[in-house]
Amino acid sequence: GQQVRPIASALLSLPGCGALTAAKLVGESAGVTRFKSEAAFARHAGVAPVPVWSGNTAGRVRMTRSGNRQLNAALHRIAVTQIRL
Repeated sequence: GQQVRPIASALLSLPGCGALTAAKLVGESAGVTRFKSEAAFARHAGVAPVPVWSGNTAGRVRMTRSGNRQLNAALHRIAVTQIRL
């Protein structure tokens, strides 16, 4: 906990984000400054919607199955915890 606090104090202030989850987010993302946009980070984490087409159906989206699954799981844990609060 004390090693993560100087690096990820903003993450630790989020409900549902403990020291292990914050460390996982920091480690798996390797620093968010390397991404040029929020969309690039979302694609890396596997949480960006992907458009799908089928026959005459257009304009639908689904979640991608690609991206960093460990990072995706950490974000999912935070989201589920916040929904339960």
